Formats: sequence, C-alpha cells, structure tokens
Amino acid sequence: MRRRRLLQLTGAILTTATAGCVTTSEDVPATETAETLPPTDTIDSTTGSATGAAGTGVTAPIYALWSAYTAEDYDGIVDAYHPDSPNVPDRSDMSYQGTVTVERTGVISRADGSATVEAEVTIPGEGDDTETQLYDIRRYQGQWQIWSWGRKDEGTRPAAPQAVFESEFDGEATDDDSTGILRITHSGGDTIDAGKLFVRGSGIVDVGGATPSVTSPDTAWASATGDSEVTAGTSITVGVTGDYTVRLVYEEGESSTTLAEFEG
Repeated sequence: MRRRRLLQLTGAILTTATAGCVTTSEDVPATETAETLPPTDTIDSTTGSATGAAGTGVTAPIYALWSAYTAEDYDGIVDAYHPDSPNVPDRSDMSYQGTVTVERTGVISRADGSATVEAEVTIPGEGDDTETQLYDIRRYQGQWQIWSWGRKDEGTRPAAPQAVFESEFDGEATDDDSTGILRITHSGGDTIDAGKLFVRGSGIVDVGGATPSVTSPDTAWASATGDSEVTAGTSITVGVTGDYTVRLVYEEGESSTTLAEFEG
C-alpha cells in the first residue's frame, strides 16, 4: 500500500521521533510572551488552546516540515527541526511520494521554551488518509522548532531532560599512565533524577591510586554518588582507560536517551 510505504520510508521522521536528547541548552528564555494569533485561529473547545491553519508561532515548524517534504526540499526539512534533536532524518532515508497537508493544529500545552501541539495531517496513498499527530516543539534562539513527533494513537515517550555536561580528564590522578579519571559536571539545564541517569560505555575500569565514583559500566549516578538529584555544579568521577567512550544515559520507563557522550 502506497501510504504504508511512505510512512516506512519517512521513518527517520516518524518512528524515531518519540526519543530525544540534548547536549546543549542555549535557547530557553527565562520568560516568554505569547505570540499574536492570526484572525483564522480559533479556540479548541476541549483544550481551551489556540488552533489555526496559518502556521504561525509555535505551530509554524509543523507547516514548514510538511511544506518542505511536499517540495522535496531536504534542507527545508532539516531547518524545521531543533538543531540538537536526534530525530532529524538522514537524506538517504527520504522518499518523496506526494503532497502532505496539515489540516489543523492545536496547542495542547505550553511552558517556557516548550509546547505540545496536536495536528491533523493528510497523508497521500490509496485514498488519502488523515491521522492525528503529536509534536514536541521547543525554542531555539527565539524560534520554535520540532524536537520530536509521532502518531497520537502510538503515544509518545516522556521528553528527556535538557542539560549541559562538561568533562575534564586527569591522566596523572592514577598509578598507571594508561588510565585516568574523567570528571563529568552538570553545568546547566534541567535538574535530573539521579536514579534515572546511568553511566555507560567502554573503557570504564577500576584504577589504582584513586577512588572514582564509577569503576564499571552501567552504573546509576545515584548509587555511585549518593545524590538524589543531578543539578548544576554536581559532578561524578569515572575511572577510564586512555581509550574510552563514556555516555550519560537517561531512562524513563521504556525510553532510553543519551544526554551526553565523551571520548578520549
């Protein structure tokens, strides 16, 4: 069926859109004023939120995404996404198969720097079919952009925290020149539940001459440090070899998201 093939071939947009990760956070303002809605916008009787067909403000990237897809404009598709989103489709995954029409959008919820938007979208196929989609929209340098999206009937995973982590390697802290200590520090962004943040990767080892918090892979931040929350200024130390890849992985239910990755 042609519609099913379209959804499969645009899977980099559709099926991976419910995951998310952030390694930088420079765009979320402390406060934000509401956009002026165009005359065609109405108020959703169920949610009390603004809806419209003009695609301005928070809904603009949804219209931009599907307009670019219809025009077979890959660069335009990429521009609709937040630059830190892991859900931007690869060019090799794209297959353009007709006009996708955004019939209606409605803002379901709104907070500083983020929003959830529902959209009714008509997909081309053997008899065009309209489906309801949910979008996670976030601010970047004053503009609203797509972080992730998926079909409403499939549900969406919880959004991952937005946080920035920095690392510092000390090769003189251990007895062996082939090992060292990697200090990872939360330098800004959301407060994270330490029990849901795990240190994983390769080259994570026990080291001589030092007592790092983490000496083996798949260690929860909470169990390693005793912290209940990971906040700005909080650090963790990891024993590593000279060739390492260390990831901070956030788990929420069945969702697993890499928040940061460090290599040496």
